[in-house]
Amino acid sequence: MLVPSAETAAAVCKARKWELGPVEDFPSEGTREVYVGPRASDALLLLMEAIGRGPYRNALEKRGPGLHHVAVNVASLDDYVASLAGSGWLVHPASLGTLAQRKTVYLARPGLGALIEVQQPRELSRGRRRFVSEVFIEGERGQQRLLDALRVRGLRLAGKERAGLVIGRKRIALAELLRSP
Repeated sequence: MLVPSAETAAAVCKARKWELGPVEDFPSEGTREVYVGPRASDALLLLMEAIGRGPYRNALEKRGPGLHHVAVNVASLDDYVASLAGSGWLVHPASLGTLAQRKTVYLARPGLGALIEVQQPRELSRGRRRFVSEVFIEGERGQQRLLDALRVRGLRLAGKERAGLVIGRKRIALAELLRSP
């Protein structure tokens, strides 16, 4: 999630008694980041603040704070992306650099309120509890089929409701995480 201030958003999460990782700066990415959720969990929430020039600053200036991307780990990046042929997903041009550098491809679709970051980690974790169990992405009618093509459990089109998350069986609008604690 792209936020104006990682520390302020982390304070909101801390007030909800959610576990926080350290706040870390990544100058090469132009971000300050903090993970939210138990480290032993999958599907953590990442709060990102744009602290330098780059894609995150551009996205914040263009669209404002909110859901930036959903990360998906796969066993084989090549096989996964090939399986999406004809589904309507487009490979984002930034993937030309990230594919070689860190086995990551970004998928995009006009009208959908987030990118999908597909990455191939050295090792997949399996069977761990998911901190974020559902993600609701803003999009245009009919785009649920795009999300279904990804085969990611809990990824949904927001519909009339705004973008949000389900954490601990409670649906939380992303706007709630942008408020001061």
